[in-house]
Amino acid sequence: MSAPPIALSQFLYSDLNATTAYLTPFVYDSQSIKQALDNLLNTRKGQRIFNIDYGTNLESLLLRLFGDDTALLIRKDVYDAVTQFERRVSVSIGKTIVTPDFTTGTYNLNMPGTIAGLSPNKFVYSAQLIPPSKLAA
Repeated sequence: MSAPPIALSQFLYSDLNATTAYLTPFVYDSQSIKQALDNLLNTRKGQRIFNIDYGTNLESLLLRLFGDDTALLIRKDVYDAVTQFERRVSVSIGKTIVTPDFTTGTYNLNMPGTIAGLSPNKFVYSAQLIPPSKLAA
């Protein structure tokens, strides 16, 4: 069963659905932005051949000593990557929060911002950042 056709002109942003393309082939507007942010934060700097600056240093930061100091470095790295590579959103480093969760050994990212051209334009990107050692366990 295929999805009914959607007129793309009713959306400002659209992208191919990276997770469930067999159900819904496209994501739109805020979902498109969220998917782009997921891709950005999961890409290591140097991983893209023709754009080696694209991405973050999260993987190496997540290997550092767990705590508040590392959370601040993660916040800066995420903020710098988003402001440089995702021009459709505007975020504030003062409102971006990375909190270490000492019970799970992970970091919680909460990044509010606005999306250019959308109404309502406010969004919050949230993610749980899991160190590679926790993924292997």
